[in-house]
Amino acid sequence: MTSIATALAAAATLGLCACASKPQYQWSVAASRTSHIPLQGLPALPRTVSAAVPAVLVNFGDRHEQEAERANANARNAAANTVGSAAYTMLALGPVCVLLPPACIGIAGAAAAAATYSSYIPGVSQQQADGLAGIARREGNSGKLESWVERRLGEESGEFPTLVVKPATVILLTSRDGVAFRVIAQAQAFVSSTESWEPSIHVTQLPWRPVDDWLQSGGKNLSNDLNFAFAVLAGDIARVYMPYRERGK
Repeated sequence: MTSIATALAAAATLGLCACASKPQYQWSVAASRTSHIPLQGLPALPRTVSAAVPAVLVNFGDRHEQEAERANANARNAAANTVGSAAYTMLALGPVCVLLPPACIGIAGAAAAAATYSSYIPGVSQQQADGLAGIARREGNSGKLESWVERRLGEESGEFPTLVVKPATVILLTSRDGVAFRVIAQAQAFVSSTESWEPSIHVTQLPWRPVDDWLQSGGKNLSNDLNFAFAVLAGDIARVYMPYRERGK
């Protein structure tokens, strides 16, 4: 938690607009898969590099097909109130949930809870989804996540250990409260030329907003909140990989 707070404080120092999120929103790591990382972390501070792959966007795709399923889910909710919303959500995110289970913790439950209060799931047009995707892709490929990790761990030039940070995966979520985004970071340590660790997974979520709020002012809210998300995720990555002797300095 200390590393997360430090990362967010650094974000404010760099001039990020804290008003991009509702004041009461509590930034946190929603889920992670890090238990396989040794408790003492890496043997030395790593060189941090970005994987040469693009950011992955999920659920921004064929909105026509997804909107048809959403309409069916709404109709089912009218009769079965709580089941349809969760089923629709898990259908949309199925492949992600299979590959990255921590990414889907709480999503179905939240969707079912939302359906308890309202049987209507607001739609997102393809034009809106394309606008959101453009912002998420730009920010995801910007190198900001790697930069945040490097700030937390320091800049090292040695060949090993190396920490490879993949551009974030951004998942579009919809509910009666509007639109939110779940952001997933992956990091993998290469301790030497012959030893590497399985990747760790770190997940956080942006607050819920009406889709138009995310798109206004050229997507400023989404850009700012994604940067806050990267700061949170970087703090969790640093917490896991920081060499034991470097902690608390």
